[in-house]
Amino acid sequence: MPRTATRIRFKYDWPSREEWAERRRSAYWDSESPHPYRASGKLSHYASPEEITAAITGLKKPWADYGRQMKAAAAKAGPLARQAGERDTVWVSRFLSMGGEDRELAGESECIRADRREINRLIKELRDGSVSWGNMRDKLPLLDTIVVRYEAAVQAGDEKFIAECAARPVDDAAWQAELEWRARWDAGA
Repeated sequence: MPRTATRIRFKYDWPSREEWAERRRSAYWDSESPHPYRASGKLSHYASPEEITAAITGLKKPWADYGRQMKAAAAKAGPLARQAGERDTVWVSRFLSMGGEDRELAGESECIRADRREINRLIKELRDGSVSWGNMRDKLPLLDTIVVRYEAAVQAGDEKFIAECAARPVDDAAWQAELEWRARWDAGA
């Protein structure tokens, strides 16, 4: 006997009119379903080329300072420090086998290296024009102006979407349209 496809429909427990009205006027968005007024992530919308160049120049000094601090910390740690060309797995294994004081001494240069790597990543993002906005502010006070502009755009977009949702109709006509839509859904249309 040939198999036929059957359509499985589940009975949906529809919200009451009051619950529907509340949901209809509530604004919801997340990273998977952003609202239509999401702020652009493009750096050029919030900073001029001169500001971007100034930010990159401003980041080069702490990057160089971290380099000097990293070398000094590695010299202080001597053979405990991560060696040039040492693979991550080997270094981590060696680091975890160290005692408390040795571990602290050996880890100092790696912490500085991580901070330096973060600045390097930010410089690359600034050059590429696409920035991870979440952690920009604490990198350099010069970036504050740019971040404030971005945050203002985010807030304006959020407020516009919230206002649009709050203005959605929940009158008798909207409720009737909802009931008709539900009937079509339940009928499998």
